[in-house]
Amino acid sequence: MLNKLSFLSSNKSGPFLLVLALIVGGVSAQATGILNTPSGGYLVCVNPTTKVVTHPGASTCPKGSKKLVLGAHGVAGTNSKSGNTLWTGITDPTSTLGSPGDMFINSVTRTLFGPKNVTSGWPAGVSMIGPTGATGPQGPGGGGSAGPAGPAGPAGPAGPAGPAGSAGAPAAPAFTLSSSAETRTVNTSATGFNIQSTGGPITSFVISATPPGMSFNNSTGTLSGTPTTIASATAYTVTASNATGSAFQTFTLTVTTPVYTVGSTGPGGGKVFYVALTPFACGATLAATCSYLEAAPTLGASNWTDAGYAWSGNTDTPIGDGDTRRTAVGTGYVNTLAIVNQEPGGDTSGRAGTIARAYRGPNSLSDWYLPSQGELNQMCKWQRGITGEALTNLATVCTGGTINSGSGAAGFTSNLYWSSTEHSTNNAVQQNFIGGTQGNTDKSSPWYVRPIRAF
Repeated sequence: MLNKLSFLSSNKSGPFLLVLALIVGGVSAQATGILNTPSGGYLVCVNPTTKVVTHPGASTCPKGSKKLVLGAHGVAGTNSKSGNTLWTGITDPTSTLGSPGDMFINSVTRTLFGPKNVTSGWPAGVSMIGPTGATGPQGPGGGGSAGPAGPAGPAGPAGPAGPAGSAGAPAAPAFTLSSSAETRTVNTSATGFNIQSTGGPITSFVISATPPGMSFNNSTGTLSGTPTTIASATAYTVTASNATGSAFQTFTLTVTTPVYTVGSTGPGGGKVFYVALTPFACGATLAATCSYLEAAPTLGASNWTDAGYAWSGNTDTPIGDGDTRRTAVGTGYVNTLAIVNQEPGGDTSGRAGTIARAYRGPNSLSDWYLPSQGELNQMCKWQRGITGEALTNLATVCTGGTINSGSGAAGFTSNLYWSSTEHSTNNAVQQNFIGGTQGNTDKSSPWYVRPIRAF
């Protein structure tokens, strides 16, 4: 929408006077007649520093302002178009609008265009909005009290989550042990201990040393396994670590010699039938020390069945160098090895000595052998229920009691059993488990065999 204004208003408002000032910007001719009249023109004052235009309604301008007279009739020109029209609209002027010298105001954006040029048309617009003036002094109050505060506005939407911060250092490690000390017998599984963390996450564990036969888990800190070496109370230090530091606890392990009684199960899975008051020499070379004898079990896994076998495959040649003529407790291993070594062609089956050495028992031990004369006598006493001091008296023959009455003695037969003790070229020592007497019979006789071992 366009409006054509062909007159000048005497309105003293700032925006309108500014428009008028810009319309005649650059005009310096002084109109004739009385100022501030239609015939004499209207005086406006332009401050060149602040660009503020004023219409004082007087004949003079403030000091420093430029004086302009608008609206006075000038000298008539020739061949000129009117050029005295002020146009308004809600959009910028088009090129076909108006005559050279006309002005245009966009009433929406408050932009002034003009004067229109004969050749180039409308120039770029100039904003009519001046700079913000200084705040005036506050007027006198009405004396009333301040009104109540208005209601709070609605909360704005939540902002986006900020980036995650970098991870801090973990807390220092700390832990406790489910057990700080343990005593186990040698070759008996130890329960070890479990770790309970009470501090920062633990990344690894180490132990000062690992007991023989046991293992240590560096991830969980658990000590487990079966100790294989007798040892007095020994302290082991367990250390837990993470990026911040470390902590430690001490575990004490004692490994003792097992204590067995007659009738208990031995390390080989057999039944203990002899407990010495003092240790005795034992082993393949009599260099070891033992305190117990156990007999092959006749019940359960890897059980033994008593049966008759010849003493050895060589019945005409004596071993006779003392290796097979030993009678004491603990010497049966040496006797049996000599019997096996004499077997013709290395025969390892069907003979009392070789069949006893081939036995392994429930726990797969390889040190079983044919008992010596003294060891066979102690086994005879056990199977007849003769216990106490008599059991340790080698001079006492297996007499008295009742056959097969002893606890754990079941499985023996009422027959003769071979010892590993050679008596002469053709004879070896045997014992009658019916009456307990010992005697010498031909090596080819098929007497019964029960393997034993010392530990």
